Amino acid sequence: MCVWKLHSASKPLKGAHIAGCPYVTMETAVLTETLVTLGAKQSLYFEDVPLNMIVDDGGDLTNHIHTKYSQLLPDMQGISEETTTGVHNLHKMMAKGILKVPAINNSITKSKFHSF
Repeated sequence: MCVWKLHSASKPLKGAHIAGCPYVTMETAVLTETLVTLGAKQSLYFEDVPLNMIVDDGGDLTNHIHTKYSQLLPDMQGISEETTTGVHNLHKMMAKGILKVPAINNSITKSKFHSF
């Protein structure tokens, strides 16, 4: 909520298109609402929208974008992965040379939302 107070007026994510594939929980609802409050656009349909970031939970969306919608990758700035399984997937993709965007393990953010 502090992020909302500090940055909601300036909308630092204005115009950002962020695709997410987390499990739907209270915490991920708060994350989604925070991204929108900061100006990001949300959509369940992303085929024709240039994406800036993926927030993933297990690697499914990362795999899906890389295999079915690779045309979206050039505009993407990064992937935030929440799980150990997803990080293993990223390591495999990197070893095969098929991971096309930078990625981080964002378990710290996940723990903060789960502690909310």
